[in-house]
Amino acid sequence: MTTIKIDNQTVESFLYEQTVVNKVSTVDYLTSLILNEMDFLEVKQDMKTLESEIKQVNEGKIKPKPARLLLNEL
Repeated sequence: MTTIKIDNQTVESFLYEQTVVNKVSTVDYLTSLILNEMDFLEVKQDMKTLESEIKQVNEGKIKPKPARLLLNEL
């Protein structure tokens, strides 16, 4: 378990409000925020990878396979 010290009254007030409104513990609320941020960063990385692959296709560096061939590989 990690202990976090928050030394900002505005942040503390916001967290308190959110946990009271959502009726969850501060730990659960912060955990949810962090997991959402991790998911966002993963999607962002996937988008960068996709953008790079599209660029390679457009430049002719890689050739996309038809869907039927991809299904046959499974």
